[in-house]
Amino acid sequence: MKDKPPIEAHRGESSVAWHYCTGQVEQLVLPKADPDFTWIRGIFGMPYGMCYLDKRERVEDGVRHVYEYMTDIRLTVTRTLTDEGYVERYEWQNVGKKAVEIAAREVGVYVTFAERYDIREVAVPYRAYTHFLLAEDVFYMYNARMSGDEAGVGLVLTEGRVAEVREERLHPAERGDLIAFLPPTVLAPDDKICWAWTVFAYADRAEYWQVVRRYAPKITISPRLPEVGEKVLVTVDDEVPPTVTVDGAVVDNPFRAPYGAFVLQPIADRPETTIACSGVPHVVRWSEAYRGWSRAKGANPRRHIAESVAYAEQFAATGDTAMYDNAVRALALYYRTLGAYRRPQAFLPRVLIKSNDALRQQFAAHVEGVLRPNRRRYTAQTALAEYDMMRVANYVFEGKYAVEEEATRMRAMPLLDTPFGPLFGEGKEAGAGSSADLSAATGDGADNA
Repeated sequence: MKDKPPIEAHRGESSVAWHYCTGQVEQLVLPKADPDFTWIRGIFGMPYGMCYLDKRERVEDGVRHVYEYMTDIRLTVTRTLTDEGYVERYEWQNVGKKAVEIAAREVGVYVTFAERYDIREVAVPYRAYTHFLLAEDVFYMYNARMSGDEAGVGLVLTEGRVAEVREERLHPAERGDLIAFLPPTVLAPDDKICWAWTVFAYADRAEYWQVVRRYAPKITISPRLPEVGEKVLVTVDDEVPPTVTVDGAVVDNPFRAPYGAFVLQPIADRPETTIACSGVPHVVRWSEAYRGWSRAKGANPRRHIAESVAYAEQFAATGDTAMYDNAVRALALYYRTLGAYRRPQAFLPRVLIKSNDALRQQFAAHVEGVLRPNRRRYTAQTALAEYDMMRVANYVFEGKYAVEEEATRMRAMPLLDTPFGPLFGEGKEAGAGSSADLSAATGDGADNA
């Protein structure tokens, strides 16, 4: 009788289950991480691209899946449980007689953990948010529990190079699946390109780094999403290199974040270790990140907040009363949009609100609407926006919302304090009070960059 390939494997307290038709991970249980927590809620371990699962073979402590692409590429994935964790090795091979070109974002693997949004009562105890750091041959992921529990499941690349990680979003209100992509390349006949990574459990952040540092340097960037001109500090293996390379130029560490996207090389003798970063005004990023949430084509109510902050900053710098009037008008336009009082918002201009009676009344109604029990999805963006909004409320109403500010801060901490550096630094507190020390939580996972 033919040996039937397994659809699950067990090793001590560890277990993993795979989908019979796709090979993706259906369930993962590792010691040290909460066994009752579902760590795989999205698509994990399934190849991205035009392919199908052709063969399944039993191996010791696991399974081997063979995928055939529409081209002459064959992918062999060996999936095993080890003493350290769950190990996957991907081997793409050109089995044809002609060279095969792999274009950018054409071939990859889904790497989504427990990132599925729901109402707060479900999201806080049962969901996590994935932070990752990518520098081609350096790639690791960290899952922050919404509840703040430090125990979790991480991933570290042990072989190969990841070109980029992007989000596949099928619905604007959902957190999309993450896909790690191969770098563009040409495979000659019989040539191979390989990846391998280990998925492991950790009891706390210290243990997370103990595992990661066996395979890759520990790199932190603080803040991860800097404002233009803000100081950015880079550390490598807990040491501060005197210089780093930004856009090909050697600069002192810490350095001032330039405008727009820039490329950081944190390790001098490893030119392949480059990280794509960006330094943009937080309020602009916040506005741009949510374009299109309204049903009206091209509408983005948050643009009114961005405009109000920009005008208020100009008034603070110049004393031009026309700028003050424009700031008031822009924020008033936001409060006329559908659902404005029900959604938490970051970057509201607190000094402007405190100085204007009409805006203060509208903001008070906004705060009460946000604090009212609701059934909206609780997302990473929601957590960050609630915290920033309660900070503004506590300032405008002079301590009235101190309890709410602390409660929202505690909920947001797993997202704000990442192992690869905090999302935001001290920032530059604008004269208009724009709460600029909170970095934008972009819909496409900017803290995952």
